[in-house]
Amino acid sequence: MATTTHEIDKQLDMPMYHQLYLILKDQIRSGLYEEGSLIPSEAKLQSRYGVSRITVRRAIAELENDGYVQRKKGKGSIVTKREKYRDIFAFKSFSDDTRDKGETPGSIILELRNVTANNQVARALDIKAGEEVIFVKRLRLMNGRVVAMHDTFVSGRYGFKIESEPGNSTLSLYEVYEEHGIELSHAEETIEVMMPSPDIQQHLFISSHEPVFYRERITYDINGKPVEFSQNHYRGDRFKYAVRMEKQPDLD
Repeated sequence: MATTTHEIDKQLDMPMYHQLYLILKDQIRSGLYEEGSLIPSEAKLQSRYGVSRITVRRAIAELENDGYVQRKKGKGSIVTKREKYRDIFAFKSFSDDTRDKGETPGSIILELRNVTANNQVARALDIKAGEEVIFVKRLRLMNGRVVAMHDTFVSGRYGFKIESEPGNSTLSLYEVYEEHGIELSHAEETIEVMMPSPDIQQHLFISSHEPVFYRERITYDINGKPVEFSQNHYRGDRFKYAVRMEKQPDLD
């Protein structure tokens, strides 16, 4: 179980928005902010913790996704009541999800280049086939062992480039989005089991007879525009997919 302090450690190998999320969640769960009360404003959180507005907004978005607060226009973020609930799913990056399990994440970039979108990618990103997108192929590690391979296509509509060398283990696409002012809102995901292709077998060190866990995800910004389309293959013997279903207050 993750532990929290009440300060942001900028040297820590954990995104600042997730550190802030853990701090605020701990404060809510401890009763510092009671049900129905407002947590501090974005400006106050920026000043208190020395972070950017985007970092604060993303931390609050995670709190809302996990059911701890409800954002109301013109008022702020209100701590929700915990006895009334609705079903929710919170989407997270591989690194955040791995850390929440108490494990150590890692990654290795295999490819990073611009490609033209095929029909499937174009449909997912709501662009025309043949448009240029950024393609990132990464091995994902848990405690130093390869557990997955992620193929991610990033929309070119935002106009930024991603600079990194093959083999880099520190690239975080979510941090790249944050740096360029892109706020993520939600994701749509499909899950299935399939037999591995030769490429998957080679990179995940498995045989043709070992099925893999396949997750396909489209991630959207706050304006409802697709930011990325990812095709993610996991080793069935090294990765467990756990869904936490919580109930949240009914919203008026």
